[in-house]
Amino acid sequence: MSETVYVFGAGINKVLKVKSPWARSLNLSPENYEDVTPPLTDDFFRVALKLEEYRYLNEEYNILYEYISKNFGKSKIDLRTGRLNLEDCFTKIELQLNQAIENKDANRTKELGRIKHTLISLFINILNLFEHELSIDSSEEISYLGEYIYKSKPTIITFNYDYFIELSIEKASNFKIDPKSTELVWGWKKALGYGMKFDEIETFNLSIGEELIRGRDFYSTANPYSWSIFKLHGSLNWFQYLPIYEHPDFADGPRVPLPKELLNQTILRFDSLDPTITGNFDINGRYVSPIIITPEIHKDVAYKRYAHVLDYLWEKAKKEIPKCKNLIIIGYSFPESDTRTIELFENAFSSSSGLESLTIVNPDKSVDSRTKKICNFNKSVIRYDDLKSYLISLGME
Repeated sequence: MSETVYVFGAGINKVLKVKSPWARSLNLSPENYEDVTPPLTDDFFRVALKLEEYRYLNEEYNILYEYISKNFGKSKIDLRTGRLNLEDCFTKIELQLNQAIENKDANRTKELGRIKHTLISLFINILNLFEHELSIDSSEEISYLGEYIYKSKPTIITFNYDYFIELSIEKASNFKIDPKSTELVWGWKKALGYGMKFDEIETFNLSIGEELIRGRDFYSTANPYSWSIFKLHGSLNWFQYLPIYEHPDFADGPRVPLPKELLNQTILRFDSLDPTITGNFDINGRYVSPIIITPEIHKDVAYKRYAHVLDYLWEKAKKEIPKCKNLIIIGYSFPESDTRTIELFENAFSSSSGLESLTIVNPDKSVDSRTKKICNFNKSVIRYDDLKSYLISLGME
């Protein structure tokens, strides 16, 4: 492991942006021309409605907004100008859904299941939008960070579901076309960089498009990298098959029983899925679930659901963090609801902190003392208010 460890939170993505070409065509006022950046938990719905206004997203999320209006007393107009924490929304839906299941209320379970699916769909489609709009290529900061990471090979711990960082590393590594298979092959491969092996891996072939290959075949000729990106809350391009009893009650079409050999299999897709509002996540006709810990207060149930994947990564992180000498935390502030994360770092540095330097990249200076306490660090913090300032210190012009 590298003696340098990066910790990434959602704040790192604020350097990404998509333009608003529809603003002028709709004759919107000049204040609506600003770029849109990926959301944080407290401005998620504001960003979603801005993208809907620009016609990047359709307007079929009414079932979700009706739920918000009824349960939080906030209309679309309120959400455009005010704030509703995404974590609070996910938490209330999950609590009510669990209660409906416990009460054996089939209609309520179906209703809340659809609402939850709609919120997850909106969440994923918004993050996918920033990938599809090539915001990675337009961000000088993320492009440079990808190049720096590819060269220096630090260990990365991230709580982000998106894979913007991975895309920037791929871009830095360049690609080639395999002349025999016409497969698109990057110099840095995600399947080797996550600190774990996948049971199925999707590749992209110029002749036939997307193709699933068996993990045992892939790893028979390639070993995981010595440095890893540990995604402790999962990733939008990681999936697992769902057994029939976990299929959404509102799902249309036949329900295909899941063979036992596919239980707990992990699938790495070339990219993530774009679920429609009424559609479902599926691979080759079988329902799948994205392996992500949705932003809610009570994460225990989700951790148990994906324990066969995430527990392994948490254990690896638990062993690696104490070896760290240089810790750089970008866009993450150890929120109180992330108790498992706080315990991970407190335990890692509990006896005697081996940290020689702690760098915090965050405009909120109040996170410094909290972070120092969690990491048992008694020296001065090196801090930067934004990612660009930090990258300039690394040599970005």
